[in-house]
Amino acid sequence: RTPSGSQDLTIINESGLYSAILKSRKPEAKKFKKWVTSEVLPSIRKTGKYEAPKPITPRNYINNNDMLNIKRLIWCCAGHLDQKQSVSSAIWYSLRNVTGVPSPAKFEVEHLPVLAQEFNRILSIIEPYLKARYACEEALIKRLLRDREDAQSLLTKLLDEMKESTSEFNTALQKQLPMVFQGDCLNLVERKPCGIDHHEFNRWA
Repeated sequence: RTPSGSQDLTIINESGLYSAILKSRKPEAKKFKKWVTSEVLPSIRKTGKYEAPKPITPRNYINNNDMLNIKRLIWCCAGHLDQKQSVSSAIWYSLRNVTGVPSPAKFEVEHLPVLAQEFNRILSIIEPYLKARYACEEALIKRLLRDREDAQSLLTKLLDEMKESTSEFNTALQKQLPMVFQGDCLNLVERKPCGIDHHEFNRWA
């Protein structure tokens, strides 16, 4: 009995509730029925349980300025090499491998410090080679072409000097990266625009 008088009360169990909803033609019941049949039951069949979907967190992708900084650093690493295409392709592969971002998906802002660290590693490989190559070219011009030294003995000596130069420069590189490259890495992490579009390195991204 209630303050407004005697009333009938119907008690329904869980299975009866579902049965009533599934038979109902009300819009609310149809929405519930669709949710149960399209989400809940398939999930229980596959996993043995149902979990409400988690809210999607928006991704913080890099912008065009960030991409310009990345291409600038690729240019620093590959721009002075003869095999620019192959080296650039290898660099892009390395960047995507270290971040776990497959092509053509975009990098996210959280990847920028990882990318800068990877660029430092790449430079530590390329820069000693460039220095040794330039030293060999200078020696080749002076001693083989101008001083007419024996070609075979000179080439053997140049190769030995290249190995020694590479080892020495690699030791020095661990103490201080070249100023320009270091500045470009800082721009990448701090997201400062470089203002230069090295568009020739787009195709291998």
